[in-house]
Amino acid sequence: MFSVIAAWIILGKLRNGTFFSLAECDAAIGAALEQMNGREKRRLGVSRRQLFEAVERPVIQPLPEHDYEYAEWHLARIGIDYHVEV
Repeated sequence: MFSVIAAWIILGKLRNGTFFSLAECDAAIGAALEQMNGREKRRLGVSRRQLFEAVERPVIQPLPEHDYEYAEWHLARIGIDYHVEV
């Protein structure tokens, strides 16, 4: 839900802008996102950035060294006639 609202806020701020390259548009989106994450929330009294740094960053773990390898397992039964049911 937050991502939908964030997209509307960011697009609303940039709707009257004119961008001549993708890099220029990307920089404007990054600046709007940084401004939104740095703004203090009313109820908590801290910004999203401060909450991330205080709560989430200390418990973030690095990505695993090896890629995840997808495997699919099935329980197979062997009948009296030695045929395998999958």
